[in-house]
Amino acid sequence: MPQVTQLYFPGQPIENDGSIKPDLLGNGLYKRNNVVRSALVGFLDPLTKSIPQTRAKPPTPSSLVIGHVVRLSPSQATISISVVDDVALPPGEDFTGVIRVQDVRSTEKDRVKIADCFRNGDIVRGQVISLGDSRSYYVTTARNDLGVIFAESEAEKPILALGLEGSANKLGAGIMQHNSDGTTLIRANVRRTYITPPGEGFLPRDTAAHHKQWVLKVIQEALAVAECHSLAVIDCICFTKGPGMGAPLQSVAVVARILSMLYKKPLIGVNHCVGHIEMGRLVTGAQNPIVLYVSGGNTQVIAYSQQRYRIFGETLDIAVGNCLDRFARVIGLSNDPSPGYNIELEAKKGAKLIPLPYATKGMDISLSGILSATEAYTLDKRYRKETDPNDEDTFTAADLCFSLQETVFAMLVEITERAMAHIGSKEVLIVGGVVLQGMMATMAKERNGNVFATDERFCIDNGIMIAQAGILAYRMDLTTPLKDTCCTQSAVLQRLRPVISDSEPTSIFSEHPFIFWQMRAFVTLLTKDSYLPGTLVLNQSLIDVKSRYELVVMITAGVSDDIRQILALEGIKVKQITRLEPPGLSSVKRDKRFDDTWTKLRGVPGELSSNRWSIRVLLLDSDMIVRQNMDDLLEDFELADGWIAACHACTCNPRKLSHYPVDWTPENCAYTPLITDNVVPAALAITANSPRTYGLLNSGTVLLTPSQSLANDLYKLLSNSKLDLLAKYFKGKWKPLPYIYNALKTLRNIHAPLWRDEDVKCVHYILADKPWMRPRGTGGDYELLNGWWWDKYAEVKEKLSRMSPKAVEMLESFVSTE
Repeated sequence: MPQVTQLYFPGQPIENDGSIKPDLLGNGLYKRNNVVRSALVGFLDPLTKSIPQTRAKPPTPSSLVIGHVVRLSPSQATISISVVDDVALPPGEDFTGVIRVQDVRSTEKDRVKIADCFRNGDIVRGQVISLGDSRSYYVTTARNDLGVIFAESEAEKPILALGLEGSANKLGAGIMQHNSDGTTLIRANVRRTYITPPGEGFLPRDTAAHHKQWVLKVIQEALAVAECHSLAVIDCICFTKGPGMGAPLQSVAVVARILSMLYKKPLIGVNHCVGHIEMGRLVTGAQNPIVLYVSGGNTQVIAYSQQRYRIFGETLDIAVGNCLDRFARVIGLSNDPSPGYNIELEAKKGAKLIPLPYATKGMDISLSGILSATEAYTLDKRYRKETDPNDEDTFTAADLCFSLQETVFAMLVEITERAMAHIGSKEVLIVGGVVLQGMMATMAKERNGNVFATDERFCIDNGIMIAQAGILAYRMDLTTPLKDTCCTQSAVLQRLRPVISDSEPTSIFSEHPFIFWQMRAFVTLLTKDSYLPGTLVLNQSLIDVKSRYELVVMITAGVSDDIRQILALEGIKVKQITRLEPPGLSSVKRDKRFDDTWTKLRGVPGELSSNRWSIRVLLLDSDMIVRQNMDDLLEDFELADGWIAACHACTCNPRKLSHYPVDWTPENCAYTPLITDNVVPAALAITANSPRTYGLLNSGTVLLTPSQSLANDLYKLLSNSKLDLLAKYFKGKWKPLPYIYNALKTLRNIHAPLWRDEDVKCVHYILADKPWMRPRGTGGDYELLNGWWWDKYAEVKEKLSRMSPKAVEMLESFVSTE
């Protein structure tokens, strides 16, 4: 009889002693080459000679799960769970497991590399350690009986991405392949253009109707060209999220969403401009260029600076592409393949340079005047449609195209050269233009530089550029949740995070992308062993809200080796620092609980990262828990250079402490005027007429960009500072945050009209009695908030107990239970 206790996987041969007849197979079995194989994940039923589809319960903490690796990134492996507690999931049931780098093994965690531990296709046994969202779970393999158990590794399997472009009148579908050796292959690049009669533009509704009619046919053609038998072999579906025309964008995005759900493929929304840049970089090999982006709706000079795409110059009115398109309609040129391309061809026939307005304003240009002047020339009595060799005073449409192009391109060359001088780059990458390459090359040669440009296959809107940008995001696990796939007609480029690497920090691009958020982190301070419970709970709360960023713990010499080992056991990064305090502190009348606060300034220098980077950190106190994801502060929050962001201090002084300033009263508190009415109120702005107390901040949550120069300034100021150091140094340079990012526990009672439990993102357990310093159930007015902390503590304790009972014993020594 075949073994009945063995777990079979799809395609695996069934051990058959002759009791299973190949011609009479039960459910879950099939025959190939006269070998009976499993079609499902499950156990063989010896009576029915089948593998039944048993409905499994969702995983719970401590559940043993089996799944196959579907995606890898430097920080984690993602698995599709097939078995829960020895019960196979039926088709259609899909749960996702995430194995973070710190959960791969229990020792030498800092040496773990995901790529060395897993390959796509590996079958992995793991244990659930905590719940994520409704269908995602954190999984550990840090036990001898866990890890990779069975696989025909797909290490050499390439990644395939389908890219869909439809932001204007071009409808494109491209299939890009990334190979394991770092090479790329364009498998298909199919495009269809909505063409209107010469002299007419294209309306959004008509363009959208065209895309709806052709999008599936274009996708099918791309699959055929790429020799992909089905979308099932595609790893991710990428689409243009914006900017562009609303109706055409939506018509293609709807198809991308439906295909994603039908084939269970991750979605990646791509910025149209980024698609052009990434494709240009791939095709030309440009490494650190100034990018001149010229298209129908955009004209921008772009460079990489301070972890963002930066727009150094742009048009103040209409785009170059729009200018050329409108003039093409005036002189009756075709829209196929694009009006701008046809103007370039027509300009080659021109011989006369006609004077036109030249409007550069600093790093920007203006094009509306030059368009009006060029259109006016078509009404001039000297204008001819064709060249008249007998009349030198006449000029033709070709002459106007030549003059328009030369004047506009000269303006672009000027502002691009300024950007090159500012950045120090010797490379120019042109995306969206072709003829401009010659003029730009002359300028670049004078600067001992190079110019790169793509041909019409890639400079005109296409699907392969969306696939290329999307596949880079996919490789870093940067997918777009369905709820965030709404299209944006005007996407702000400077809010986007580029795909970059740690090996080439001065470059906007990299052939080997590394996770960008390595350069951003939450940072807290631990100066004494007794705050270990708070630190571990803070770390767990960040894990539970699925933050992309790790917690870095600064520790001083006062922290024991045992505590350091527990932090290492939890996979928490540690930074050794020295204690810091102002001279003569002992003579200042103060609350001694805050004496360690000065040491937080050790988190200000750029030493926490490469000194070639300007990173962003969020300083948090270790007596906090994060209730909702706060990655937005590290990613998208607008913060001027040299500024910080923080929450107002509550200056109500409810305990009437005598050493607090006399103006610390409810009337002068920045929270008193605020009321929540279904919307979290914005923090009060600090004006010249504000009370002095409005300028004071609570340092529990501080967002900043670390630098050595900032640290030096603060250290100097520290020598004669009082307790309001940060408020003093950053006076006029700190941006108030809404209370939800540093929700002082006292606010819930003192400022009840402001507080709503469901809004709070981060709770700060200020005052001396921390939750772990009194038994659960004895928190008085703060019992509900303390309960939030205790719930997280239970998770920490349960997880730690599976790794080290001794560590739990030490942790509990700092927690009051009586």
